[in-house]
Amino acid sequence: MNGELLAKEYLRKVKNRIEAVRLLFSRDAYDDVVRECQEIVELILKGMLRKLGIDPPLIHDVADTIRAYKNRLPSSWQKELDEISDLSKELSQERSQAFYGDEEDFTPLLELYDKDTAHNYIKRVEHLIALFEQALKEF
Repeated sequence: MNGELLAKEYLRKVKNRIEAVRLLFSRDAYDDVVRECQEIVELILKGMLRKLGIDPPLIHDVADTIRAYKNRLPSSWQKELDEISDLSKELSQERSQAFYGDEEDFTPLLELYDKDTAHNYIKRVEHLIALFEQALKEF
C-alpha cells in the first residue's frame, strides 16, 4: 500500500477513535481518554510521514522525525510544528501512566487525570485531526 493510501487509512482510523474518545470522556474514563489521544496523535504523525514517503520509526513519539522533515510539511503544519511536537511528547510521556497507573505511589487510574485535563487533550487532538485532514487535501 502506498503512502497516500496509508495516510487516508490512518485518517479514517483517527476519526473513529476520536468518537471512542468522546464516549470515554462521557463516562468519566479520563485515563482512557489520555491513552487513546496518544494513539491518535501517533497515528496522525506516522500518517503524515507515510504521506511524505517516509517509513516511520517504530517508536511512539515521532515528533523529532516530523521535525527533521519540516521543509516538506504543508505550511499549516510548519506554522504549528511546535504545538504538534509538544502534544506528541506530552502524550507519549503520559502513555504508560494512563495505561498502567502510577506504580510509584499506587494512585488509582481513575484519580490520575481530571475532566479538565482530558477535555484539553481532546480539543488539542481534534485540532490536529483537522490539520491532518486539511494537509491531505493540500498535497
